[in-house]
Amino acid sequence: MSAQGSIQVFIDEETGEMWFEIDGLPDKLCENTAAALIEGFKMQGATVKKTNVGNAGGDGQKRTQSIG
Repeated sequence: MSAQGSIQVFIDEETGEMWFEIDGLPDKLCENTAAALIEGFKMQGATVKKTNVGNAGGDGQKRTQSIG
């Protein structure tokens, strides 16, 4: 069974700043997804903020990551 989660994209209309929130994925998949977004969007100097959102059961912790 595949993990289900979401990726939200936010863009500040005034500054053009873009950031992502990855939600509801197991830890390693969340990290890999964040790395792929950073590389794919050429987000040099991007920061990643991890937040535990509770135990997913079965496959470990689910996390939320914000990239911006």
